[in-house]
Amino acid sequence: QKDFLNIHDPYVKLHHCGRDFYEIGCKTELSHKQILDTGLPRWICPIEHRWPSHPDAKDFAERAAQGLIKKFGMAAKLNVVVSPTPELRNVAAHVRARLNQLFCDLKKSTSGDLTDNTANDRQLGSTLTALIYRKGVLAGITKNMTDTGSPFDAGLGFLSAKEEQNKVSRAAGKILEVLSLLKSVNIDCNDLNNWLELGAAPGGMTQALVLAGASVTAVDLANLKPELLKNENVTHLKVHSDEITTAKSYSALLSDMNGPSELAVSTVARLIKTMKPGAVIVHTLKVQDFESIKSAVSLATHSFEMNGAQVILVRHLFHNRKELTIIAVRR
Repeated sequence: QKDFLNIHDPYVKLHHCGRDFYEIGCKTELSHKQILDTGLPRWICPIEHRWPSHPDAKDFAERAAQGLIKKFGMAAKLNVVVSPTPELRNVAAHVRARLNQLFCDLKKSTSGDLTDNTANDRQLGSTLTALIYRKGVLAGITKNMTDTGSPFDAGLGFLSAKEEQNKVSRAAGKILEVLSLLKSVNIDCNDLNNWLELGAAPGGMTQALVLAGASVTAVDLANLKPELLKNENVTHLKVHSDEITTAKSYSALLSDMNGPSELAVSTVARLIKTMKPGAVIVHTLKVQDFESIKSAVSLATHSFEMNGAQVILVRHLFHNRKELTIIAVRR
């Protein structure tokens, strides 16, 4: 995994904190962009506070929350406390509840007069994230969603109750993340009102796009959910993706096709040539293993750019598995 960072530092260390959480240590300073450009992180946060203590220790939640308030005060707009292991999630919930209570007390005591430098440095969207794991607490502040690499607080793919109710599959979660990412790079999703979707079945992404106000031409030999076929904004073309010859009438192209990644990339690249300038391309790049990611991303990026697109984001989304999402714009 160190190879993905593209740095020559023998002191890079990766410490596993549980599940998908890793602490990266390095003598060479790594920028957020440098780490995000690897495509692997779902979310990143600098470690600015470390408190070694076992979560089973007496008064852990109280002491952890007090330490966070002492270190960060009101430096963040939002406080998020997470844990990579199920058995510690209750502990994390208690820490967050106490942290928010202390935060409110601190806010009342200032009476809205924020005179300290830390408070004055607050930015809209800044988030304090604390990780509760088996060895204690790691915490830091990200100033905005661009730095975190995720459109969601703490990068955990939190969806609103309405979004959770409306999504019909994991795929729906992916496109909801994509729509939020597009907003973060100043792409107006209201302009993306006509989508061509390749590999649409069973229709999770289709439904999410329609609920967002778009019309969708869904291409797949397999069937869509019956309720989607009743929607006037959904057109189902029961053909192979290779039979689609042009995408010039669409403002966005979405591909979530299964099968060999090279064939999927070739199909998308062929259609990119037919699209109008400003059209958005969203492609799910399937990989067999993470060792092949670097070459697969390089091949896809080269192919898309040779056919007139500029790749702007490569992300391993919360709802991705052995796949990455590539977002590009037709030049």
